[in-house]
Amino acid sequence: MTLDLSDRQVIRLPCEACGRDYDRVVVFAAQDGDAYSVVSVVCHGHGDAEVWLDATFGSWEQPYADHLTLSCRVSAAGAGAVDAIVASSGGQAHLGRRLNREEALKSPRLPEFWTLVDAVVTTVPEVEAVLSDER
Repeated sequence: MTLDLSDRQVIRLPCEACGRDYDRVVVFAAQDGDAYSVVSVVCHGHGDAEVWLDATFGSWEQPYADHLTLSCRVSAAGAGAVDAIVASSGGQAHLGRRLNREEALKSPRLPEFWTLVDAVVTTVPEVEAVLSDER
């Protein structure tokens, strides 16, 4: 699995709760040259150096019937699965089935998810900045 940081999308958004700007980052992952996952990360933890992440896996063929989205919150102390979705816009068809925490922890995709999360938090500059509290 490889992340393509060259075409990551960084969208600067205002927080309605606190008024600060934050980044929403979209990263594309490939495996053997084929689309593998789309990852959305919200890089704003209201002062607690935390990011929220959604990863969607599937065939990338419409109508996206085989797609699954898993989510987590990540801090410097570690990561934990949460109910999907936390970083994406809700109305997108490609998100497929949104797993709750219990379903995610039982999903055969969970090891892939944690590998992807590790790659994102160690290579995406906007994510690294939040987790190291260099904002």
